[in-house]
Amino acid sequence: MKTVSAEKKDLKFTIPVILEVISPIHIGTREGSLRNTDFIIHKGKAYIIDENKFCAFLLTYNLIDDFVDSVSSGFRSIAEYLKGKNLKDMDKIIRSITLRSISIHGGENRMGNFRPFLRDARGQVFIPGTSIKGTLRTGFLHGILSSDSRLREEKESWVENNLWQLSSGNKEKAKKRFSYKILQEDILQNFRIPGTDQKDGPNRDILRCLTVRDAYPIGQVESRLIKLQFLSKNASGEVYWSKQKKTGWPLEIWVEAVIAGKFMTELIWDTALFDHFKAEDWYIKDLNGLLHNAWNMNKDIFDHEKKHFSVNSKPKDADARYAAQGLYTWYEKQQGSFLRIGFGSGMLSTTVDGVLSPGVRTEIRNICGHNRGNDPAPKTRRVWEKEHNQWVPMGWMRFSQPEDNPTIAVQKKEPEPVVEESWEKATLEWRAQDATVLARSENRRAFGKGKELIPASMHDRLIIKRKNVTAKITVVQKGNSFMIVKIEPFMGGGI
Repeated sequence: MKTVSAEKKDLKFTIPVILEVISPIHIGTREGSLRNTDFIIHKGKAYIIDENKFCAFLLTYNLIDDFVDSVSSGFRSIAEYLKGKNLKDMDKIIRSITLRSISIHGGENRMGNFRPFLRDARGQVFIPGTSIKGTLRTGFLHGILSSDSRLREEKESWVENNLWQLSSGNKEKAKKRFSYKILQEDILQNFRIPGTDQKDGPNRDILRCLTVRDAYPIGQVESRLIKLQFLSKNASGEVYWSKQKKTGWPLEIWVEAVIAGKFMTELIWDTALFDHFKAEDWYIKDLNGLLHNAWNMNKDIFDHEKKHFSVNSKPKDADARYAAQGLYTWYEKQQGSFLRIGFGSGMLSTTVDGVLSPGVRTEIRNICGHNRGNDPAPKTRRVWEKEHNQWVPMGWMRFSQPEDNPTIAVQKKEPEPVVEESWEKATLEWRAQDATVLARSENRRAFGKGKELIPASMHDRLIIKRKNVTAKITVVQKGNSFMIVKIEPFMGGGI
């Protein structure tokens, strides 16, 4: 693997990186799935509804009372409601009440909801720097454990000795603690900074040396709504399609995914800060070492997935064999350096489980997740049928650096003025599981991240006692959602 070149600026190295989509990428939003009351399917596209525009439409056509009655009497979807009104020029009406449209890759009649792709405040898709840094972080941990057999055996022994504790009590809490213990406390925050007497903690995380910019498109990217299916393999080597327990129908999820295009980001390495770590760090010497760990991990995942879908797999479902063969062929053809990002990338890409023995991985899955007996861990992959019998996995991007070409430019729109608005009387709810503030005002919702948003006077009632409070909030709109930027006590009668 060749060494990447960097530009030195002060005491930081900056490496520009191009990420080319080679299989569908999906980065989800905090709000999760959009329901059929949030979009309209029309002529092979999904149109995302703008609530303000839709209300203006109802007012213009004197349909507000009629719409309220429809909702009260078993309302199913806005698309169904509009079609029942026999309105003229439906194309124009739909365009007038929606934010944007997304092409659908077949089967739209069965789609009841879908997961939208993350977009910025201007409605443009991008890949957060945190998603890229996450896969680099996992690669670094993978590299440490792969190169240090003593440490790997120590961690695997720790896992085996503690799994019995994870089998009782709150499984979700145990699972989070299990991941945190290995990834954070025991490895990344285990570096003593010379000249300090602080305890181990986030300040000692060696990945503090790395900053990753959000990745924006170079030129055009293609996004579509695609249907993901679940291809599973049991302990006997049989491959089959997972099905819903109640209906017996194939298990499937619809997502908005980027299926083609390139993104550019920058990796920034703080050499001055790294000097405080490297005296005791024998795993990497610079940013190139970090990247090589990520490439090596993803090569291991490639080899593992190719073997998983090998021609020796036995078909249990009639067409499962074609899907397994197609995925095997896809992995065979790929060349280059890769990163796997986003939804569907799987446990091997997001954890250090890949360096553990298959038996330990299976036991972790059975205790921390669903008990699947002796079936391999992981046993299921989310896959997309790009064309008839042409199947591809999720989440792969090819990593490269731009050539010495001054004309290359990231097609990132110029920032527009951020418009703030105030909600004078919003109800706040604290969600401890993801450290998120949820605000509701009339029919609108907004989200904010972190306790630091919340005034000290509200901490006891909102965070500790977990009771809702009333507050004045300032929000900005990002795509089809609102983000909280400021919270103030409500002055009309306490909090």
